[in-house]
Amino acid sequence: MAGGIHDTPDEVWDRIQQHAVEQSGLDMDSQLRDRSVSLRDGTQHLREENENLVHEIDIKDRQAMRLRNDKNAAANKAAMLESVVLQLQEENSARLRVNHTHTGRPPKLL
Repeated sequence: MAGGIHDTPDEVWDRIQQHAVEQSGLDMDSQLRDRSVSLRDGTQHLREENENLVHEIDIKDRQAMRLRNDKNAAANKAAMLESVVLQLQEENSARLRVNHTHTGRPPKLL
């Protein structure tokens, strides 16, 4: 649509508007492309951040499991030691009773 010297003002105005629309469309396409690239980059960044967080959570879960296992092992050892202490106390009391029975004297307190 080439403009000519004999164009009416309406035709000139229509060409100006058409040109503005075409330019606006190009600008809009460019903006949409830029926005699309920006969103793609942002999405990739979020994926990478998510992967890092999942990795950190896995590490924390393994650490928590180790701590629970250590806690259970410590509780089991404590229960075993308590059982051994009770058994030793019973054996000691039995010896003291036998000593007292044989000697006729009350056991010495240490």
